[in-house]
Amino acid sequence: RLSVWYQELNGNFQDILNITNAINARYENDEINLMRFDLRYNKYSKIYAHLRMKDYDNGLKYAAAYVDDFDPSSSNYFAFMENYFMLAMHSSDYPMAYDLLKRTTKSQYFHKVDRFAEERWNLYKAYMYFIKPDKRLKKTFDFNAFYTSVPEYSKDKKGFNIAILILQFL
Repeated sequence: RLSVWYQELNGNFQDILNITNAINARYENDEINLMRFDLRYNKYSKIYAHLRMKDYDNGLKYAAAYVDDFDPSSSNYFAFMENYFMLAMHSSDYPMAYDLLKRTTKSQYFHKVDRFAEERWNLYKAYMYFIKPDKRLKKTFDFNAFYTSVPEYSKDKKGFNIAILILQFL
């Protein structure tokens, strides 16, 4: 984990893929004690590295293979689904992105996510509102209420302020 964190801080996402692949090889050779190491973290890191490297096709391939490894009641599931959703959006697979958005936000455990994660998912809904207009989304998502409730600039939305400004412009 420390190696992955170090590489992430330095922006070396190819090195993260190398680390995760090495861990997978060690797992295949029974060199990893699963009581001490959770492979889901490795899978999450791999998806995130593909997202940051803009290797969306491979990221989607791995995300589809790994999604069932995450318990839908855990916060790790929602973090994984966020990266999965972003991979679909960036690869312009909007039907898949819409399905992932719906699957995640309609989950019976969605109420467990923290306020910041819920706000991010609402931001994603707002983008889907423009990218793939859907009657069901229009019924369940009030864009005007979202628009008026989101401030133009907020420190707690660091990293999303540009996305919010673009939505407000749209």
